[in-house]
Amino acid sequence: MAPKLPLGRTRALSFPADSCLGHLSVEPESGPGWDPKCVNLSWSWEPLGLAQGDVVVPAERNLWLHIILALRPGDAKRLSAQNPLEHQLLVGNRVRTDPDGLSGLAGLSPNDLHRLSVAARVPSSDANERVMGPISRLTGLKMLCLHQTGVNDNGMEHLRKLTSLRALELREPGVANQGLAVLKDLPALECLDLHTGVTDAGLKEVARLSNLRWLRIRTGGFWGPGLAELAQMPRLERLCLWGEVQITDRHIAHIEGLTQLKSLTLWGCCSRLADASLASIAKLKDLEELHFILTSPTFTPAGVAQLKSIENLKKVDFAYAWGGPMGVRHGDEVARLLAEMPQLESVLGLAYLSDEGVRSLATLRNLTCLGINLKNRRFQGYQGPTGLSHLAGLGSLEELRITTNDPLADSDLVFLESLVHLRKLDILSYGLSDGGLASIGKLKRLEHLGLLGPVPRGGLNHLNGLSNLQYLQVSSWPDEAGAAQAHELTLDLSGLKKLKDLNLSLPLHDDDLAFLRNLRSLGNLMIQTNTLSGESLRHVSDLPGLNRLYIGGLSGCTGDDLSRLASLANVRDLTLVGEISDSALSGLSGPAGLQSLTVRTSGPIRDQTIAEIKQHMPTIEFIRIEEPMVLPTISPQPPSVSPPQRDRPASPPRRREPVRRRR
Repeated sequence: MAPKLPLGRTRALSFPADSCLGHLSVEPESGPGWDPKCVNLSWSWEPLGLAQGDVVVPAERNLWLHIILALRPGDAKRLSAQNPLEHQLLVGNRVRTDPDGLSGLAGLSPNDLHRLSVAARVPSSDANERVMGPISRLTGLKMLCLHQTGVNDNGMEHLRKLTSLRALELREPGVANQGLAVLKDLPALECLDLHTGVTDAGLKEVARLSNLRWLRIRTGGFWGPGLAELAQMPRLERLCLWGEVQITDRHIAHIEGLTQLKSLTLWGCCSRLADASLASIAKLKDLEELHFILTSPTFTPAGVAQLKSIENLKKVDFAYAWGGPMGVRHGDEVARLLAEMPQLESVLGLAYLSDEGVRSLATLRNLTCLGINLKNRRFQGYQGPTGLSHLAGLGSLEELRITTNDPLADSDLVFLESLVHLRKLDILSYGLSDGGLASIGKLKRLEHLGLLGPVPRGGLNHLNGLSNLQYLQVSSWPDEAGAAQAHELTLDLSGLKKLKDLNLSLPLHDDDLAFLRNLRSLGNLMIQTNTLSGESLRHVSDLPGLNRLYIGGLSGCTGDDLSRLASLANVRDLTLVGEISDSALSGLSGPAGLQSLTVRTSGPIRDQTIAEIKQHMPTIEFIRIEEPMVLPTISPQPPSVSPPQRDRPASPPRRREPVRRRR
């Protein structure tokens, strides 16, 4: 949602009047949004507008300027030859001309920007002066992100002037040990994200940053001894190792001396890790958080037992590591071990849990966050109870994720009614009943709800009482009962007055969208179905705060139907999928501030129509005309979740479609 300028003081920033330098955003009132688990900066700032001409901004809000540099002609040709699809997406679909350099920063004062991001699609040989020279004038900058610009060790010398810099995200392969040595002269630096191919020698330079608190390193360039050097960093609290290049127990052995660490995240690089790594991690006596993301190490219960010696450990996320070799299922045994760690507040990623395993976890009375994958009849032949009723005693729970390949009965979900502090709930199952949804509808503090699996549409109306709900995602394939109800009951979620993000993927008709006009706080809306007429767009044409809109399954659209969207003044990203003709698309005259338009249709779209859209929408950057994906008939069979391959299994995924450019 576009932010409202405060009634207080404002200030003006000067950018080139005849060209756009990039995008401006303002920091959320809640703060910059550092992600402690992934150890990186958040992208969830509030969009403000284009950096062009004189821009009036709130005087009391921190600003972020995001710049994408233009491809040079030779680079564009090489990219087209090497990767035609990427060229089409990044260049061919781009309408606005990007800046060749950063001379447009010349009109800014040293303290005008809080955060600056500069990205290029192809590194350039003159980036040291083209990029770093203008940046060095912004001496009050607090956060800097450099992505693929071509900056090397010599260019890093310009950073010495940025003595106020607190966070640096460096994705520059040309930066080596000499460039990293510059960082010791940045006394305020607290957060560093290195995607440079850093070596063990480079890590020795990083270890000289005495004030650094957060460090994120991409794997592939170091063997391990350099990690031991990080023990010299007295304030280092959070470390994240991530990448496709796998690390081994040997690497983890080198961090045994990092006893100052409060949090360790291992992301995508741990398939070779075994119990020896857990033994090394167990020596980090001050560790409070341990996260494995998108990875499957081969741990056993014996390894997990080592973690009991970490008395301060409060959060563990195993990323579904308990698949083990074929036939080996350690879930219940691991749950019993974790139950011996009463200080735990968050447990995620435990799979293959029976009633016994859930009962063990229910003894952890300090839990505020729990994510579990249950044993099921369909794939494991489990015939016992789910054990979910044991969780009724966890009154302090604020976040809960449940994954199962079986249906969940009313009796399975009654326990939810006792979780009066629950704010976030994700359920992936083979089916929810009307009664189960009624239990969910009693969670008055719920702010986030994700449901994946067959859901009776009429049952969704039980959610109307969730007056604090801000995020709702429902991805449902119909079972036989749900298919019958789909033609009888009209969806009504008009009571969700605080809803900001809504994603519905289920059978819908035009009248099912009528409630949308009551959701005045809605910022993001995604509707994926196959039964909507163009007339249905009238239900979304009066949502003043809408920023992103995706409507799928359209048919019979006319120009008048699409013209309704011009009233959505704040929409920046628009996607339309379905039977959309050239004549209908010619009626799209807005939103005037649109930045990205994607149309997926099988009909031909003329270049003249594209040109007219550009004229109507002067701020537009991307126009994509693509073939829609032919979706198979949705069957009641859910996707296998045994074991899931994702970090967040119970958050319903958004449907992806192949990108095929058509003109």
